Amino acid sequence: MLFQNFTPYDALDYEMLDQFDTAFHVVVCKTAYQLLPAEADEAENAGNAGKFAAAGLRPLLPPDPAALLCDQDQYAGAMNASTVIRESDLAPYKPRCDVIVHGHAHAPQGVPVWQFQVRLQVLPAALPGTASQADALIDKTLCIDAPRVLVPDGVGVSGGSVGNGWHEQRRGNITQLALEWEAACGGQCRVNQGEPDGQTLLRNIRDAGGAGGAGEWAAFCLSEDERASHPDAERPLAEQALAHRVNETNPIGSGWAEPWFLRLKQPAAWPLPAIHYPNDRLDAERFAAALAGLRDWPAPAGTACVGRAWQPRRNQIGPVEQKPHYASGEYPRLPESFDFGYWNSAPRDQQCAHLQGGETLLLHNLCAPDARFARTDAQGNTVLRLTLPGLRPYLLVSDSAARLGVRPLIIDTVWLAPDLARLELTWRALIPTAVQPEQCSLYAANTEQQHADLADLLQRSRHGA
Repeated sequence: MLFQNFTPYDALDYEMLDQFDTAFHVVVCKTAYQLLPAEADEAENAGNAGKFAAAGLRPLLPPDPAALLCDQDQYAGAMNASTVIRESDLAPYKPRCDVIVHGHAHAPQGVPVWQFQVRLQVLPAALPGTASQADALIDKTLCIDAPRVLVPDGVGVSGGSVGNGWHEQRRGNITQLALEWEAACGGQCRVNQGEPDGQTLLRNIRDAGGAGGAGEWAAFCLSEDERASHPDAERPLAEQALAHRVNETNPIGSGWAEPWFLRLKQPAAWPLPAIHYPNDRLDAERFAAALAGLRDWPAPAGTACVGRAWQPRRNQIGPVEQKPHYASGEYPRLPESFDFGYWNSAPRDQQCAHLQGGETLLLHNLCAPDARFARTDAQGNTVLRLTLPGLRPYLLVSDSAARLGVRPLIIDTVWLAPDLARLELTWRALIPTAVQPEQCSLYAANTEQQHADLADLLQRSRHGA
């Protein structure tokens, strides 16, 4: 299929197979916008300044033609060991729209506090002020805590009282916090072979072996097969994992632990997560109950991309067929039960039906109090309110019989970085190869006349005209 892009925006066409080996073309396009400061309203939007101001909305600069599609995952730090800032746009299909917020949570008015809340809402397309809060497509509130730790009441942690005798200590107040998964509940318990605790673990196994008790400590160590297949198996022996347990819902978080690890480490203080859902906070009582298996650990809370290998996202792949050997050019097939929701990278409560433009984003305390494009409400919260632009990319598709079809692209990824005053939208459309497309052209409707022409094209396409 010949693909032609008649827009100034970055776009790409590629072919993908689903789990039933059905082929289809994917066309993906990126548009990006800069949030305008309040004093720029009149200069940049002379005809609309009053309308925007009355609705409390932030106008946007026209789309940036230099914005490029993201062709690989981008991390805040080390690959696979830090928060994903952006996930690759080259997904085959997303059944829902991801709304990602990258940046910081900010205390109201920049005043240091021990806890505050942030909120993200997506309201359906409507005239400003007419969409009810109850109609929100997304409505998510998170709590942000100042640094906290758990401290054992006694010296160290005894084997018979793990999880008991902890008390919480606050370590000052907070004015801002990076919205990264490192600050949410999760983490891992890892002991390397070359570190002192690794030698202690081996010594505990040897000492308990004579009494038949080695199993308790040995059970936490990786088997030979597990060590051989571990991602760090090629590192020097001292840096290889001897024992490694992971919170699979957020391996890079904080607060989570297993009893054996605390007995081995005997920490003087255990850091607690700073980001959590209301009424789902990890404190000393919850920590003790979770260690004892009497309560679940708090769910990870955040606004960034969820890791591809984390649960429950990974479960959406389904059981992958494994072969001892694959022929040249042969790859594992997608299971028939594969859920395309796997390609959605946002937390589940930041996913909604595909967007089309005109929807309103409403953010509380997710941008700096002195941000020139935000305003302060009566409660002192910093509020950013913006409406997605009305730009509408669409495809004209012709087949071998010169029949013309129209396929609008839909928004399946909203990426908002208030710290950068930047909004990015990823648009996508699918074309089954069964329709035998020969040529596909990408256009964008932006003006009222172009939108009217597109509506006319869509109507004629539905009626086969």
